[in-house]
Formats: sequence, C-alpha cells, structure tokens
Amino acid sequence: MNVYVLSREAIEKEKRKGLIRGMCTATFALAIGSGIPILAGLAPVWILAVMVPFFVVIFGISFRRGLKLLEENRSSYQLILGSDFIVKKQLRLRDVEIHSNQITQIEERKGAGLLIRTADRKTFIQIPEGIERYEELKDQALKWRSLDSTVSNKGYVILLQILAILSFGAAFAVMWLSSRLALVMGAGIFVIVYMISSLVYLKHRKDIDPRLKLSTWKIVFLVFALSLMLYGRLSVLLTK
Repeated sequence: MNVYVLSREAIEKEKRKGLIRGMCTATFALAIGSGIPILAGLAPVWILAVMVPFFVVIFGISFRRGLKLLEENRSSYQLILGSDFIVKKQLRLRDVEIHSNQITQIEERKGAGLLIRTADRKTFIQIPEGIERYEELKDQALKWRSLDSTVSNKGYVILLQILAILSFGAAFAVMWLSSRLALVMGAGIFVIVYMISSLVYLKHRKDIDPRLKLSTWKIVFLVFALSLMLYGRLSVLLTK
C-alpha cells in the first residue's frame, strides 16, 4: 500500500485562499450589519467607530483559529492506495473507503483534481491536485475506471456563491431600508430561510471539520435574533 499526503505548498496556498475569503466575508458582514442600519437612520454614525475595532479583534481571533484548524485538517489528510481500493483519512472526519468495484464515476476538475464517486452520494473521495505524486494516483484510479468527464466550472461555482451572498445582502438591505410592508416581510423571510438552509446544509456535511460548524443552540439563537429583528422592523412600519 502507498500513502499520499498534501504538499506543504498546497497547504499554504489553501491557507492564503482561506484568509482572503474570510477577510472579504468579514468586510461584507460588517458593511451589511452596521452600514445598512446607519443608512436607515436606525443607528448613529458614531456606533460604526465603536463597532469596527471590536469586530476587527473578533475577526482577528476567528481568522487565527480558522487558519490553525485548516492547517491541522489539511496536514492530517492522507490517501492510502491499495491494489483495488482507496482510503481517505483526515483528522476528526470519518474514514472513507472505496473499492474499485464501487466506483460509478470519475471526474477531473481543472484546478481541483479528481473526484471519485460511488452509488452513495455521501460516499466520495476528492483527490486534490496539490497532493504529492498526483499523477501516480490519477493513473491508478483510471486503471479502475476510465475518466467520465472533465469539468472546468470552478469560475461558475464561485460566481454562484458570490450571487448567493449578494442576494442575501440585498434582501437584508431591503428589510431595513424599504418602507413597503410586503417587501420588508418578503425580504425578512428570505433572509431567515437562507440562513437556516445554509447553516443546516453545512452542519450535515460530513466532509467539513465539526469544529467549524455552529452548534444547534447557536443556530437557534441566530435564527431567533433575525426573527426578532424582522418583528421589530415590521412593528415600526405598522405604527407609521
């Protein structure tokens, strides 16, 4: 059996990408969370000067913890290759073992690597391009089954993610800035449903480190806070 691990260069690249993605998300969240209430006249401008340093500290601590978890997670990534099977091992995640006769599809994703699928949607193995001796692994996998497709939709996926985040921001803005009751209610419901579906989806993904997921009570608290926010906004409009 052969053991394959991620190269140091690949791990550092993922950490840089994670840091950039986190900074963009944090900036967007701060702008939405504080900028829109200020524009709506519901919060004084000086509160921004108070919130920015506070959130910079919070986000800084979160980024540091996130990068540490990412380092541990990716450094522990191992692929064990046998004559007719492949096993993925990773810290705090269940082992995934796939035998050659279980493979139903092999996709090559440009810039990402190989994706080995089975009949069970939840049982798959991603072979990243950053893994050591990637071509050797790829050749062995293609001996079990020929390549089904080559996908180069990385930009398309990123675009969908950006559109989803922007739609959430737009709905949040409508909830605070619009004076039309129906629009505010519709936008508020969209924000709550979007938040619930996103958090539940992430919580049930088995390929994500459990330490990066919100606990159930935190999800409930966040949804309650958003519902209370919507209730307050609707109350203000109904009293006008």
